Amino acid sequence: MKFNLIKYLILFLLASLSACDREQEDVKTGDIVIRLGTFSDAIDYSPYYIAREKGWFEAEPNLSQANIEHLGPFGARDVIAAAMKNGELTAVFAAVPPLIITRAGGLDLIIVENSCSLRQEIAVRQELPISSIEDLRGRQIAVLAGTSSHFGLLKVLNQNGIRESDADILYMPPPAARAAFVAGEIDAWAVWPPFIEQQQIAGRGRVVLGGDAKIHSVMATSESFANQNPEIAGALVSVIQRAKKWIQQNPEEAQQIVATHLDLPVDVVRLAWGKHNWAAGLDDDVVTDIGEKARFLAERNLTSRDRIVLASDLIDRRFAER
Repeated sequence: MKFNLIKYLILFLLASLSACDREQEDVKTGDIVIRLGTFSDAIDYSPYYIAREKGWFEAEPNLSQANIEHLGPFGARDVIAAAMKNGELTAVFAAVPPLIITRAGGLDLIIVENSCSLRQEIAVRQELPISSIEDLRGRQIAVLAGTSSHFGLLKVLNQNGIRESDADILYMPPPAARAAFVAGEIDAWAVWPPFIEQQQIAGRGRVVLGGDAKIHSVMATSESFANQNPEIAGALVSVIQRAKKWIQQNPEEAQQIVATHLDLPVDVVRLAWGKHNWAAGLDDDVVTDIGEKARFLAERNLTSRDRIVLASDLIDRRFAER
């Protein structure tokens, strides 16, 4: 009787251990959830849109057993920070400044790949006698504060001998700036694609020469996630790199996919397309530019001067350079 009881106990323990092993294996394979999202809707997130459309995240070997969720645009930096902190967001596509501010706020955010580099331009109303940056002196110029466009606008003005106080700079979100531009309430607008292209095609605006500035649209994740899951982080980067190469080889199809995804006329996307460098990576020039923007944000008190984010801490090139 005692022998049978011991035998049953041994069999029960072996069955329990086997069940635990299966449960742990399920956690390692089928139960991983990868949540991807964007800050907003933008042409510069095209590698993500293309990879999503083509099913390349699910096809990537190191992601094939994971559950991939695509989240809608978050629209606000604090919402992204909360989602990532709570484990509700794995990776996000965004411009650099909001990520710098989020990192300065204490989140262990890192940039792991450059979706693309693009150029911001300055649009002026079609009927105004403005043909150069110098002609913007004393003019009303709209820009979104704390962005690459803000940094770029002030840099361009300074390079042309125009101090910030020499122009009437109005800090406005894109919807408000667009309405003001259409209504003739502002003279110029420093902004990224496709806002300028929409005004060009409508015949309301044109680009003033010499107003180009750099913007980098990147993919970011948390440093702790990347360190704990290097294969997954590397796989996400590989998918984006695959999409970037495909975009360069298939521009017309890519433009159509992106236009459909963003609900934009394909003519607008096509006009903006050449302003995006889909081959751009996280090279030294990009790192330097990001460092300059981090200092700019600190000087504007958008991050603490005591917590200036270093580009070397924010940018992790180990996955992009594999």
